[in-house]
Amino acid sequence: MGSSQSSFWGRFFHFVLAGSLRSFNSKIMSDDGIPSGETSERQVLLVHEDVATMRLVREALESFTVSTVDTSPNAVYAFERSLQKPYDLFVFSLSLPEIHGELLYELIAKAYQHCHAGSRTAPAIIYLGEQKHSARVDELQRDARVKGVVMRPIRLDTFLKKAHQVLPEKDPSEV
Repeated sequence: MGSSQSSFWGRFFHFVLAGSLRSFNSKIMSDDGIPSGETSERQVLLVHEDVATMRLVREALESFTVSTVDTSPNAVYAFERSLQKPYDLFVFSLSLPEIHGELLYELIAKAYQHCHAGSRTAPAIIYLGEQKHSARVDELQRDARVKGVVMRPIRLDTFLKKAHQVLPEKDPSEV
């Protein structure tokens, strides 16, 4: 990465972080620590470059877990959202066009605790990868925050099993 490009990203993330801190600190908190006007459902941020895969994963999560899913194919927008709103789980593609998913998660992890009162670390994450990433699976799963790496084609039962480590299952009568 050239020096002009790295200084651009440095200024950009500094700008986004400063704005996110102001917007989060201005929210009124309720008695249970949830910003007023927000639901107690678990919050998930899903970032994937393929819209069809993103839709499949979102539908599975919203159908079988007690969660609300925010989606984005854009890593920069996802970074900004993660600092504006607290999440319980991240689901990132390892092959994002702007920044690969592992780097995006590390950037968020550095800033997350400064934007969300009471958070010591970034939320858990599930990575969605291609077969070309299979050599790195063991290395990625050494991090305690990583709940799994699911390779494409995605098996929904495998994915949901990993998601249920963080998200409660929806009552079968509601499905």
